[in-house]
Amino acid sequence: FRLFQEQYVTIASPEFVRDNLIRKVKDLERVSLLSMDKQMAWWHNFLIAVADNPPENFRHVIRINHIRGMINAAACGIGVGFVPEYTVIEELSNSLLIDPFPHIKPAADTFRIFIKKEKLQFEKNLLLINFLKQVQPDSFNYS
Repeated sequence: FRLFQEQYVTIASPEFVRDNLIRKVKDLERVSLLSMDKQMAWWHNFLIAVADNPPENFRHVIRINHIRGMINAAACGIGVGFVPEYTVIEELSNSLLIDPFPHIKPAADTFRIFIKKEKLQFEKNLLLINFLKQVQPDSFNYS
């Protein structure tokens, strides 16, 4: 059963984008990037979306292993982050953060639940599936 999709977005403070003249994807090669890992696997969904013209050299990767930490670092002008969009709805709406590449739509993660057919008939499994179908990422309050 498909539960929901999680869309991602690039984020940075408006001042960071302005001061570092970030206009195109290749500009990411010369600024600090915020990632869960130094190898940039966290940015996979973004890199798929720009596969025809990807940045080639990530010299300045800052590892921050917490979503809210990446959001706060981006808001403070430390670098460009890549986070699930629902985690920055408020920051984007009040322009604390902006998406430097609004024209790029990164691949989304799809969340599913898999249950064997013979286990699907159990009431507890049906209740779990119905509950999970109602839960959406944007229904959580992360403040």
